[in-house]
Amino acid sequence: GGTYKTSSTVTVAVASAFSTNGKKLLLDQQAILKPNGNFNVVQLFNKARMSGGIIDESGVSGFSNAGIFIQGTVSGITEGTGADHVQIIGAGAVGTYTSYGIKIVANATNQNIQFCNFHDMVIDNMAYGIFVQASAGGGGNYNNGNLFNNITIDNANHGVYLDGNHSATNY
Repeated sequence: GGTYKTSSTVTVAVASAFSTNGKKLLLDQQAILKPNGNFNVVQLFNKARMSGGIIDESGVSGFSNAGIFIQGTVSGITEGTGADHVQIIGAGAVGTYTSYGIKIVANATNQNIQFCNFHDMVIDNMAYGIFVQASAGGGGNYNNGNLFNNITIDNANHGVYLDGNHSATNY
C-alpha cells in the first residue's frame, strides 16, 4: 500500500538487447501513484508492463494527460506491452473531465503499436477512457491488434475513442 507522489512521468523501460521481456512496474493493489502536476503518470516502452495499483489524478486541477501512455516508435511497440489490474481515477466533475485513462498514440511517420494487452482494469472520471490514435505524420503509422479485455469505464465523456486521419497508409 501507501501513496507515492510523482513529480514527473514514471517510465517503464524497453526490453534490453539481451532480453525478450521489458521491465515491469509491479505495485500492490492498494498502492497509489499521485501526480503533483500535469504530465503522463506512467509511460510504457516496448514490451514494458504495469501490474496492480491505483493511478489517482484527482488532486491535479485541469489534469489533461494520461494515466497510462504509450507513444509509437519506428521500431515498434509490440506484444508484451500493456497493463493489468490497475485502477485509474481522473480529475474533475461530470461533463468537465479533461484527462485520458489509457492513451496509445502513433502520430508520426512509420510509428507503430501492435498487440498490446490491457486487461482487468477500472477507469473512472475521464474525458477519454481509452484513446487510440494513428494519424498525421507522413503515413505508414498504425495501431493494430491491441487487446482491451475486462475493462470497466465509468463516468467518461468518451469511453473508447479511435482517432485517425483516414489515409490509406495509416491503419
